[in-house]
Amino acid sequence: MVRPLIGEKSFGKGTVQDAQEIGDGSSLHVTVAEWLLPSGRSIHGNGLEPDVKVEYVYDEKNPKADNQLDKALEVLKGLVAPVAKK
Repeated sequence: MVRPLIGEKSFGKGTVQDAQEIGDGSSLHVTVAEWLLPSGRSIHGNGLEPDVKVEYVYDEKNPKADNQLDKALEVLKGLVAPVAKK
């Protein structure tokens, strides 16, 4: 089931790394996986464009407010069919 992406373009980090401590305080990071779209295209270096663009706006009066989350909830509620009351 595919749902819309809401917010801003993602960063484009499309790989997973495993870090191994070497012992002298340094570490070796090895790429062990890559995120791919269903089409097989990698998102690494490209990111994902949202279906619904919403630029984040910080609200000084209400620092816990999240306009992107509010929009996501609005969109998702519109995708859910109302339940018939008995």
